[in-house]
Amino acid sequence: MRIQLRHVVHLALWGYLLSPLMLQPFLLKNGRDWFEILFLFNVFTSALWVSLFSSLRIRPLVLHLLAFPLYLLTAADLFMLFNYGNRLSSAYFGILLTDYSEAGEFAATFLQPILNSLMVMAAVYLSGLFALRRLPLPPRNRVAGISALVLLLTYSAQFASTYRNEDSFRFAALDVLGKELGSPMGGIFQGGLALILKHESRMFVEKRKSHSFAHVSASGVSPDSIFVWVIGESSRPHNWGLMGYARDTTPRLQAIAGVVPLPDLLANAPHTEASVLSMLSLNSIKDWNTLLSERTIISVFNQAGFKTYWLSVQEADGWGGMIQHVAAEAKQRKYFDRARDSVLVDEFRTIIENKSPAEPLFVVLHTKGSHWHYSRRYPPSFEKFKEGKNTREQLVDAYDNSILYTDWVISEIIRTVAQKKIDAAVLYVSDHGQNLLDDAAQLRGHAFGNTYDLHTAGLIWLSPALQKKRRAEVANLEKHRRLPISMADLPHSYLDIAGIRVDGFNATRSLFSAKYTVKERWYRFQGGPNKER
Repeated sequence: MRIQLRHVVHLALWGYLLSPLMLQPFLLKNGRDWFEILFLFNVFTSALWVSLFSSLRIRPLVLHLLAFPLYLLTAADLFMLFNYGNRLSSAYFGILLTDYSEAGEFAATFLQPILNSLMVMAAVYLSGLFALRRLPLPPRNRVAGISALVLLLTYSAQFASTYRNEDSFRFAALDVLGKELGSPMGGIFQGGLALILKHESRMFVEKRKSHSFAHVSASGVSPDSIFVWVIGESSRPHNWGLMGYARDTTPRLQAIAGVVPLPDLLANAPHTEASVLSMLSLNSIKDWNTLLSERTIISVFNQAGFKTYWLSVQEADGWGGMIQHVAAEAKQRKYFDRARDSVLVDEFRTIIENKSPAEPLFVVLHTKGSHWHYSRRYPPSFEKFKEGKNTREQLVDAYDNSILYTDWVISEIIRTVAQKKIDAAVLYVSDHGQNLLDDAAQLRGHAFGNTYDLHTAGLIWLSPALQKKRRAEVANLEKHRRLPISMADLPHSYLDIAGIRVDGFNATRSLFSAKYTVKERWYRFQGGPNKER
């Protein structure tokens, strides 16, 4: 009986180490998306890791003593699940590694839940070690070797799949790290990814820390104002009803007064990292090192007295790179890795409901939008378009449904702000567009630098109160909105309508200014600046 009990306790220890993954479907915010390929991938690799560890020729007591770091990571993972509805991802490791003061504030705020997680871990761990003290060495077998081989093949297959599509060793390797969110090894992989990204960007990060903007003035800012910047993903204007598409993919936005589409908007890059890094910067895409070394308009809003937020469902991985350091400029950050965009709407509503009337807000929401696979980006209730007969038509159906869902997300954000009846603006801009097997080249995705992935969706909404106050600026926007606009114009435009001035602001780049002029449109592609032909 005593031996059987020890074996039960041994299984319970493994159960604790696997518990974040097992509880994930029930506790993860908007967790339905996890019942797909990535979740199954994590379940499979987790089972292999447990099989490998439990089959090693090491006494169970010694094995679990050596595994103490995994228990700490599991406790942290469970804390995140129960208190944040998220897993312990590289994004949160990034916060810990890049902002020690925020990490300290976080620990002080959640001291009791953190202690509770550690006490549960200690109770499980110490009682388990006591029960394992006399368990003998496992018999010789080949399970450990087979498990290790299958793990190697699994990660190699994932690496090869990414490398085949992206032709980049770095991206493929970091993609493997980013996708490993299993238990108990997910924390090791995510922490390793965060360390690699920190190492790669350390020089620019140090320069960004010492940079500040000169002569920031905010005399035109109302203390109860709200400014929102929504970053879309892979959304091209060609498939927006709001911008002339035959299908009604944007019915909600078209019904909202004050929504101004930007139908001819060129992205700063046809891929996420460079585009998101630059879209909030006052620097030119042609001076890449300066752009990386200096802060964005998030810091301008900070210096102007705004409370700033960065909310994201995008994971910090090889494609995100330095984006986490742009996010670090915000005073408050929260990540919901790989969740649907509706979780951002819920979090945004909470922020607006709890907003102090004497504190202006600037909120950045980094959405998943129309990221491939498109059918995973929206719930079944948004599957409106489904009449496709061939591969291309079915691809477009799923993509259009993702735009329909984006239409709901943006409209809900606007409606949430509009209820306050204050000075407010919502700007939406996608990082880049997307190819959908459009022509003889039969390209799918982005990073090709063509018309389909460089032209991107964008719009601006101003509240009635702000429109009334800034009639001349609204008239200028209406005059300029159909011109060939660059994403580089948007940060200048947003500071202008917010009533903020700073060294580096250029009125000729503001759509709200009478001085606005059309300029050459540059984008970053294949490692350098390129001019639109």
